Amino acid sequence: MSGRICGKCGRAVPGDSLFCPFCGSPVQQAPPQTQISAPRRDLAGPLFGGGVLIVLGLSFWLATSGTISWAIWWAYFLCGLGALLILLGINNARSGKDSGPITGGVVILAIGIIAILAWSYSISSWWPLVLIALGLLVIFSAVLGHKITRR
Repeated sequence: MSGRICGKCGRAVPGDSLFCPFCGSPVQQAPPQTQISAPRRDLAGPLFGGGVLIVLGLSFWLATSGTISWAIWWAYFLCGLGALLILLGINNARSGKDSGPITGGVVILAIGIIAILAWSYSISSWWPLVLIALGLLVIFSAVLGHKITRR
């Protein structure tokens, strides 16, 4: 006996039987056993969090070593954070999730680059206007894209 059970009378049926020898009911083949694997754990959150800590540590290290000025360390941090968000968005897009972090990453990276350039070329008095223009561009493109998709 192979351990198959008759669905009608509940008795054990030999493995090669097509019918139950006790009640005559047809015996169905048992479905093959499939091994259930553990669900894949999404590593995007821990990798992003670890990346933020690394970028923060690097920017602090560069400032404490005198490689960059403390007055501008945050712009380097924003560049790293923007790059991490872009990578997160690419990862999300590849796995079928929302790729929204790409837009945020591009904006944050642009803010960092603009701040570094403004500091490097001593144009710190008007660089916030560039941020305002960039913000307006993002809003207008979103509104325009929303109107196009509603048609």
